[in-house]
Amino acid sequence: MKTYRILSIDAWADCCGCECEESKPNCWTWNNWHQIGECKEIPETIERALELMGEDIKHADKFYLGDDQYNMVITTKELNRPCYAFEYGSEYL
Repeated sequence: MKTYRILSIDAWADCCGCECEESKPNCWTWNNWHQIGECKEIPETIERALELMGEDIKHADKFYLGDDQYNMVITTKELNRPCYAFEYGSEYL
């Protein structure tokens, strides 16, 4: 069975040319990422993503799960900052 990497994302604010405030940027660039675990499925909901990471789903309302066509990315709603990702690469959901 295929395993998928769970990544921790180090991102920095990247507001080049957009209309965002420096204290609350909307644009982020992945600076670096590190594998923090593995799982055997790609989550389709934020609740499932948090469960796979061993986190409490009571915080699910603070995040959303998005697909960048290579990763399912957990992003904060407040700052739109990517925090974690489930890397599926060329696999299709």
